[in-house]
Order: sequence, then structure tokens, then C-alpha cells
Amino acid sequence: MTDQLGRKSLPLLAIDVATRGDALPLSGRTKLTKLVYLAQEEAHDAVARMISPDPFYDFEPYHYGPFSRGLLGDLEILEGEGLLSVKFQKLDSQGRITQYLYSLTVAGRAALSKLEAETREAAPVRGLLAKYASMDRSSLVDYIYSRYPNSVKV
Repeated sequence: MTDQLGRKSLPLLAIDVATRGDALPLSGRTKLTKLVYLAQEEAHDAVARMISPDPFYDFEPYHYGPFSRGLLGDLEILEGEGLLSVKFQKLDSQGRITQYLYSLTVAGRAALSKLEAETREAAPVRGLLAKYASMDRSSLVDYIYSRYPNSVKV
């Protein structure tokens, strides 16, 4: 299974790092997207080897920084494959504002463990993700605005 994960291993790893030792899921699509973006930017070589032969996610400038349709598509695939659990939390009384809650399933954790046992490239990516995973969404967005201004739609 892990030899087929390719770039889908990156969001699994980001979710695992962000939720490690915590029963709570990773809250928010924006935060997850920014973690994956930062991993690709700041651990570029390790990510390239970890996801090979898959290409990187294409990110385009957007309102809260970089956005990737391919990443959202892969999250749906991971959920369909039973590796990822996605729940929704309504944030307003009309149900117009939704927050996505991501967590790995038992199968997702097993696939990620197998990947990490098979490649040492995941370790530096995990380390980089740990640097940012404890930041809240606003702090991540502010960091990206200052460090990667070309990733923001103005």
C-alpha cells in the first residue's frame, strides 16, 4: 500500500504530526494546506524523494496563502481508501461556515508507519512539520504571508 501512496503520504504525515499524542483531530483545511505547502518549500529535497515518482502538489496564490486543488482531491481519495477520517463542524447557526476535522484511521497510521520503516526521507519531513504543527492557523498564514509573499492572492 505505501508504495502507492506517493505524494498522498505528505498530508498523512502532516496530520499525524499535528495530532500526535492528542485525541483531537487536525482542525481546518487551511492549516493542513499550509503545512503541506511548507513541507514542500522547506524540506524540498526530502519531500521529493519521499513522494517519488509523484510530482509535488501545485499551489496557486489564494486569499489565505497557497491553495492546491490536487491536495483536496487526494484528501478525498485518502478518505475513500479508508486511510483518513474527515468530519465536519458547523461554526455558525446557519451552517454556512464549516471546519474540516482530519484524523488518521488505524489503516492510515499503519500505512504511514510502513512508509517510515521503508524510507528515511520521512524523518526530516516529520521534523519540519513538527516545527509548524503547533502553530495556529492565523500564525501559519502570517508566517507564509511574510516568508512567501508570492503565494498570496492580493
